[in-house]
Amino acid sequence: MAKVACRLLAALLLPGLAACGFQRYAPAALDHATVPHTTAEARLDDPALEALLQRVDADAPTPAATWTPARLGVVAVARSRAVDEARAAVVAARARQRVAVQRENPQLNLTVEHHSEEEDFSDSNWSIGPGLSLMLQPPSRRRLAGERSAIEVSLARIDMIESAWRARDAAYAAALELAAQREQAALGERVTAARSVAVDAARALVAAGVTDSFEWQTMALESNAARLDQLNLVIGSAAATADLAAALAMPLAALEGLRVDAAAPVAMPAYAELQREVLRTHPRVLRALAEYDRAERDLALAVAAQYPAIELNPGYFLDQGDSVWSLFGGVVVPLFASHDAAIASAAAARDLARGHFHAEQAATLAELQRAHANWQAALRVLDAASGIAREVTRTHAELAGKQAEGIVDRLSVARAAVQMAEVEAQLAVCAARARQGRARFDAAARTPLLDPVFGRYLLELDTGASADAEGDAP
Repeated sequence: MAKVACRLLAALLLPGLAACGFQRYAPAALDHATVPHTTAEARLDDPALEALLQRVDADAPTPAATWTPARLGVVAVARSRAVDEARAAVVAARARQRVAVQRENPQLNLTVEHHSEEEDFSDSNWSIGPGLSLMLQPPSRRRLAGERSAIEVSLARIDMIESAWRARDAAYAAALELAAQREQAALGERVTAARSVAVDAARALVAAGVTDSFEWQTMALESNAARLDQLNLVIGSAAATADLAAALAMPLAALEGLRVDAAAPVAMPAYAELQREVLRTHPRVLRALAEYDRAERDLALAVAAQYPAIELNPGYFLDQGDSVWSLFGGVVVPLFASHDAAIASAAAARDLARGHFHAEQAATLAELQRAHANWQAALRVLDAASGIAREVTRTHAELAGKQAEGIVDRLSVARAAVQMAEVEAQLAVCAARARQGRARFDAAARTPLLDPVFGRYLLELDTGASADAEGDAP
């Protein structure tokens, strides 16, 4: 009898164990030198980066060409460890999704009994029998659990896109600031040169006895003060370079000789059209929408929990030679804990998620409107400064003509030249602020409409994360 029972048990166990395909645990030790090494060895002329830029931008530069803030933004995302982490989170979420949609395995039980006396009809004191425990869930629960886990995957994808935008914005802003600082340094040198000419002209008038030394000394002091201010631009340029290197995860040496061209951004569509696109694609809004969908599934699961799972326990027992077949079952009876409280809690969470979605929409629109207003104000200031620059240039030309006629002296023309150089520098500041205002507006919008190159890279990034997740599937 015992041999028969063992054979029966083996027939039940072995097929199931063979299908399991046991895996061995394989630890993966952390390499603490990875980040320092890859950062120290990074460079912009990396062939992998060049290939990436060629895929997403046909006009990508060669290593010796000028780089734009948009292309540097793509490089920053490609090298961002935060984006890598978010991408791994997508893979992990897809793995959890596969677990969530699996059916619950049956439990195989084995009962062995030893009796103190043999029955008259038996030749053994032993009884043995296998049994199964099956949990039959309502079909809607597994479907809803799968839908909820799919939403978690969507949330991970949205977080990855948001982390990519942040990495892009950091590099974009640093590149614009670096270009502005370098432009100001060059224009500052022109202002310094113009002031030196004016000081020489004033000194010549003093030497000729035409004027006293007060004016010359005053202009010399102002020239020295301007030269000291010029030194601040060195600090600003160094800070912008450090910010860009940090955004790109590269050493400062990798940016030596880097030329940044603040190219004109993509033309903006009508504001109303852009606003609709932002509400449709902004990661902040998409996350709130996904959280609302998740709250809906939680409520549906709470409602589905009213219908209990059925537990079945079929079994066979060889009781001292007597074959005994059995079937036990059970359900959870809501005697103490009511489902109403759980449903009410899930409904309240769903209402909260709805309010959060509306609040995120409002906050996104407010941020977009604020960024747009600041950008437009910067454009108006730039337009006004351009008008002043034209007027100063015209005045300088008139004085230069009068000097040629002998009507005005050299100092008057030199002063006008100083003012023209200063206005030109201030005009460059206004232009830089306008570009930075547009960059902040693009960052607030977070839509590929305003940066098609980055939009193509986001699509590639998302597709790659999905491929990684599928590759990890067993």
